[in-house]
Amino acid sequence: MSVSSAPRPCTPSIPNKLQQHAREILMDPTDNDEMHETSLTALTHFGGAAVASDQALVSRISSMSGPAKAGVQKSARQFLDKYGR
Repeated sequence: MSVSSAPRPCTPSIPNKLQQHAREILMDPTDNDEMHETSLTALTHFGGAAVASDQALVSRISSMSGPAKAGVQKSARQFLDKYGR
C-alpha cells in the first residue's frame, strides 16, 4: 500500500481557524457569555504573537475583565495575564 506524497492544499491550520472564529465571537458583544468564555479560553491556550499584537482584540478583552459574568471575567483576566494589557 503506498501513501500519496501529493502536496496538501494550503489551508489555515486548525489553530489559525480557531483564532479567527474566536476573535469574531469576542468582537461581537451580542454573542452569549458562554461563547465568549470558550473563545477566551481558546485564544489563551492557542494564541500567539498575532493575538498579543491585535490591539483591538486586547482592548475588547480588557473591557470584558470588568463588569461581566464571573466566568468571562476570569477568562479575560487569564488572557490578559498571558498577553498583557
